[in-house]
Amino acid sequence: MKKLLLTGASGFLGRHILQAAQSDWKIIGTYHENAPKEQGEFQQINLTQKGRVEALFEKIKPDAVIHIAALSKAALCESNPAFSRQINVEVPRQIAKQCAKVNIPLLFTSTDLVFDGKNAPYYETDTPNPLSEYGLQKADAERAILLEYPHSTVCRMPLMYGNSPNTKNFFLDWMHRLENGVLLKAFTDEYRTPVHAADAARGLFLLLEKEKTGIWHLGGKASISRYDFAMQMVEIFGFSQANVQAFTQAELNLTAPRPADVSMDSTRAFKLGYKPELPFEVFKKMANF
Repeated sequence: MKKLLLTGASGFLGRHILQAAQSDWKIIGTYHENAPKEQGEFQQINLTQKGRVEALFEKIKPDAVIHIAALSKAALCESNPAFSRQINVEVPRQIAKQCAKVNIPLLFTSTDLVFDGKNAPYYETDTPNPLSEYGLQKADAERAILLEYPHSTVCRMPLMYGNSPNTKNFFLDWMHRLENGVLLKAFTDEYRTPVHAADAARGLFLLLEKEKTGIWHLGGKASISRYDFAMQMVEIFGFSQANVQAFTQAELNLTAPRPADVSMDSTRAFKLGYKPELPFEVFKKMANF
């Protein structure tokens, strides 16, 4: 059986990838803390320590790699760029170098936040112009990976949501607030193309199966503001509209700047067979609507 190295297996997307794993892949997952509860083979590791990436490849000898381990807390990236850069740029560079040595598939998850939000929708050919340190690091990682190993696959991911109880995710926080009558404030001026993490995981396996390389967008089929996303939750799950308050980014003192609209055009992936459901459709299934 082929071996797939999955870094960041204990994270939100990582757990969905484990659940979507295909039978012809044996997944070996790495985690920094909080071991996954899913079945599988897992190794705790600090990938930033010198020689750890090389030793990991030598031990596992993977047939493919999906690298999703990252420091995604935007505020922490802003306040400590040197530390976060080691995780978000240097580790991906080292992984690409190891994959290049043995010529195996590498899928790297980037973000829609590599764009400045001024010219949506964004295509794979559009030039990144990030506003935040996190976005800058992801854009630098994209370039570093493709320079080290041009046959890599850079997968730009959108805002993701899901109901995995063992992970932190904005959707679960919002559900908790709405269920308990706690006021939920949602931006009216931040637009994304969200997808359920399970759909995103299937999209990654699709690119791996089809042996696609280069840059790919795995966004959803519709652009929506965070406020409208919340209002769809209210409608389907039967919450009170009074619990949702509209507000703008300017009303919040953000540590890391956020682009207004980073909606991605994912037509290439759709034509390949990527089929993410609209949030409205996902909510209906969750609510047995």
